[in-house]
Amino acid sequence: LERKERDWIARLGTLFPKGFNLNKGGVSGGSNRKPVTVDGTFFPSTAKAVEHIAQTRSISLAAAKKRLEMGRIDVKAIAKRGESKVKTPAYKAWSHIVHGVLQPTSKDHIPGLELCDRWRDPNAFIADVGQPPRPGMAFVRLDKRTGYSLANCRWVTRSEASRMSASKISIDRASKCPVSLSEVP
Repeated sequence: LERKERDWIARLGTLFPKGFNLNKGGVSGGSNRKPVTVDGTFFPSTAKAVEHIAQTRSISLAAAKKRLEMGRIDVKAIAKRGESKVKTPAYKAWSHIVHGVLQPTSKDHIPGLELCDRWRDPNAFIADVGQPPRPGMAFVRLDKRTGYSLANCRWVTRSEASRMSASKISIDRASKCPVSLSEVP
């Protein structure tokens, strides 16, 4: 039967790309092996590649198979308890800054405000500014006319941040006011 299948496919010319047969026929059951390259190493089948991924990443075969199917072999492992930076004040400040600067649809977006390239990476940001020295501090820009950079930002107390915002608001109002402030009773 397998020989007849090969003969008919050859005689009728139904092999891909002219026809619908993807292989020359004559293979009983199962599927053909699909060669795969992972980490620069060639594997004759996906099964061997999955075994390699599972061994080198210390994950289960099922997880390795899913990663290979999804094309996401080097997914970052979930942080162990106490190692995550996501809930730290510095990471939250970074996330708020990046969202406000890079997302034009954000309610916090200020057109024209720049973020230094190094700070697009949360690890670099945290390495540069560190965690706040005391709980409850705010990360602010010293000069509101320029963007986020190490020279223009620092951790301040909430009361200092409020004073800085209040002085900025009074300066803005003064510049938009048609009469001078000395004329106001």
